[in-house]
Amino acid sequence: MSGAGQQPSPRPAIDQDGRSSSTPVKQVSFASEVVRSLGRFAAFSGGLALLVWLTWVMLDFRHLQSGFTLP
Repeated sequence: MSGAGQQPSPRPAIDQDGRSSSTPVKQVSFASEVVRSLGRFAAFSGGLALLVWLTWVMLDFRHLQSGFTLP
């Protein structure tokens, strides 16, 4: 009864290096990594700039002393 009726493990086999043997590692070029990093930086910078701009518009620093008005 040692192996009768047992289901195979749903997890993929792991080789000695700790990587899954069924999925090869994708090779990525240096230029591709640089472009991806620049894209992430641009997206983060754009989001931060939008947040700062919205804060500035909502607070309306020039008219803050004249009383509260909706933008």
